Amino acid sequence: MDMKQGRERVYAFERAPDAAAFGEYWREVAWLEELRRRAMDLIEDVDDATGNALVEHAENSIHYLAMHMVWAEAIWMNRAAGRRFDTEFAELLPQPPAPGMAWSAAAVHGAVRTVADRITHPFVRAIATGSLAMTPLPEFGSLEPLLRHIAWHWTYHSGQVGLLRRLLGRRYAWTFARQRA
Repeated sequence: MDMKQGRERVYAFERAPDAAAFGEYWREVAWLEELRRRAMDLIEDVDDATGNALVEHAENSIHYLAMHMVWAEAIWMNRAAGRRFDTEFAELLPQPPAPGMAWSAAAVHGAVRTVADRITHPFVRAIATGSLAMTPLPEFGSLEPLLRHIAWHWTYHSGQVGLLRRLLGRRYAWTFARQRA
């Protein structure tokens, strides 16, 4: 079995120079970014065949779960911004995930960065500076619970990705070394 040494984890976030742009939400943004990096660390060395493979009794592939996380984040953030994702931002991403679809690792990585850099980060900055008002979502209310939910979503499905990776013979050595960001 292949074994990848996982990247060091960040558990304590120091206020980065660009954090001011995110106002009071800088910690949530930093944590979400760390979770994206952790998920991509699980995926980056997985070839396309493995990334799109289905394990017996599993309904989703590694790449499917990654694209699901990306699309969910994009849709939730656009709903909170009062935008229709399908008309304003859908061209930024590959097709939405559906069973049986396959993606390249490059498409997955590109989609992750696109959503963070072109949708989530600009939206949070606009809320923090007061240049945009959030459209209240019944299931979240304000921005902080929405960001926490997206972080939970990345955490939950990253665990599934880790399990699928292992079942597909691509082992991963979790690294618990702590570093600061």
